[in-house]
Amino acid sequence: MLFAVGTRGVCAQAWAPPEPKPGERDWVMLTSGEWLWGDITLFQDKDLYFDSEELEDLTLDWRDIAIIRSARILTYTFTGERIATGTAVMEDGVIRVQTAGGVEEYARTELLKIIEGELRELNFWSMKASVGLTARAGNTEQSDVNTLVKIRREATRTRIDLDYNANYSKVDSVQTINNHRVSGGWNIIIKRGFFVSPLLGEFYKDEFQNINVRGTIGAGLGIYVVRKSDIEWNLQIGGSYRETRYISVEAGQSAKNQTGAVVPATVLEWDITGDIELDVNYNAQVGVPDPKDSTHHLQAFLSIDLFGDLIDLTTNFTWDRIENPKGNAGGITPERDDYRLALGLGIDI
Repeated sequence: MLFAVGTRGVCAQAWAPPEPKPGERDWVMLTSGEWLWGDITLFQDKDLYFDSEELEDLTLDWRDIAIIRSARILTYTFTGERIATGTAVMEDGVIRVQTAGGVEEYARTELLKIIEGELRELNFWSMKASVGLTARAGNTEQSDVNTLVKIRREATRTRIDLDYNANYSKVDSVQTINNHRVSGGWNIIIKRGFFVSPLLGEFYKDEFQNINVRGTIGAGLGIYVVRKSDIEWNLQIGGSYRETRYISVEAGQSAKNQTGAVVPATVLEWDITGDIELDVNYNAQVGVPDPKDSTHHLQAFLSIDLFGDLIDLTTNFTWDRIENPKGNAGGITPERDDYRLALGLGIDI
């Protein structure tokens, strides 16, 4: 609901909404004098995300906001690692938060983030999981299973991601695919738009790439190119140590490879509509000192809501490339590229 107040040659008393009651929706007044009624869903990077009663989802520039009146329980993060949870009023450059211990006042210029609800550990966690299954019987017996699990803990200034992806396939009782990948990262926002990753890691094994285990550990830094409530895109660069142990090798070859790597990466998370989400993750491990000792990994995950926000129809595309695959004891050298496309059902918690 949108209200505009103005004067054209006559004096009028400025309209103001009634005092909000506990649990009611939020009021926001723009510098133009217009009032919006709805829910504050997020504030970060100088943008306020607002679900208007009539205008639906809006992105408002912080400079265009004059007054906030919120009777909902929100959590406010300020500079200096200060956090306040409660109802709030912002006016004349001051934010007054009614907490359980009393009213706390902060300058609006010190505000870093607003999130919905109380600051409870459970609110920091989210999970996506998907399983794709294909089975054939008759002249050819085949079974294919793809499993994907993404777990995230996101607090006011930190984010921890842990992903697991596995693929298994059998044709006429003979394995044709068997690989597992576990990866994780810890990001800390140090300034608006910038973050450091003090810990990045990956564990990978693929029987048909002749990889018994490949472990990577490193660190990096990054920048958010776009960071809004419906789309987030970042670029990262880092360094890592990688050790690969092979299942078997040709005579005279080492069964273990150790190398450093430069790791460029990018992550896109996009809510295309209210029901469709796209996640794209790409990273390369460029070998140091030999660039031929490099790997590439791309994963695109598309989910479409089927039953509310809980059950999804999922499509998972993965590309893996090893620039210099290692031949096994039988003299067979794996292909450089592997492509996988899986359809399945998922849950989003």
